[in-house]
Amino acid sequence: MEPQIIDYYNEMPSGANVIEKMNEEFSILNSENNILKKINQEYCDRLTKLKKYEMIKINVSSKEELFIKGKSVIDSIPKFTTIIYDFLNHTGWCNNLPEPDGTGLHIMCHVGLGYWDCWETDILEWSGCTYGYDNSNNFHYNKYLKLKIIEELHTLFNLEKKNILSWFNYIIDEAFNQVELTIYNLIENNISPQNPDILKNIIHKIIMTKLFGWNNEMDEPREVLTNNEYLIQNIYYFVDCEKCGQIFVGNNYDDND
Repeated sequence: MEPQIIDYYNEMPSGANVIEKMNEEFSILNSENNILKKINQEYCDRLTKLKKYEMIKINVSSKEELFIKGKSVIDSIPKFTTIIYDFLNHTGWCNNLPEPDGTGLHIMCHVGLGYWDCWETDILEWSGCTYGYDNSNNFHYNKYLKLKIIEELHTLFNLEKKNILSWFNYIIDEAFNQVELTIYNLIENNISPQNPDILKNIIHKIIMTKLFGWNNEMDEPREVLTNNEYLIQNIYYFVDCEKCGQIFVGNNYDDND
């Protein structure tokens, strides 16, 4: 932009304001573009993980068997509820765990949520590599809960214990990440309730909804939560080849149509 006569009387050339405004707009657009790139990358990463950890599937021989198997998974929900609350209250099965290192207490521990995010420096009670998790030094204490849930899922589905990362690891890690994101936001924004039992109920609901789509008979209408095919009970499936080839999954256990 060529100099103008008016520029002789101004401290700043007239074109400088335009350039400065353009730079501001570019900065905003660049920032928005970086955010979109991050969101897209996170989405791509999630798709990559889903492809890497394919959902475990068990084909049953009849619709009747599917109903029985599906109901057995739903009937196990109270057991998983007990496991979660035992961990948060450090009772029950947690009594057999090594006591955490008190120097590693973090924000969720301080508000009364057991030892969820306590940073532990001792080796896990389970030696070696268990269910795909590396049991080396330096881990969050909630890894015990992850291992316990995976152990119970292997037992529930009669699966062989394998010390490799699987779909169970992926789905449980997702649930735990959502728990921490939710609770940390509540605490950091000073909207955390004084009663820790309320936070425990939130943690329980996040995990159970992620795994089973619901957490008890009094929860939201099941129809609202069953659109997700990645539910634990849907590991069981049956293909009705004789009629129409329709695929029934474990969540259809009470479907009489």
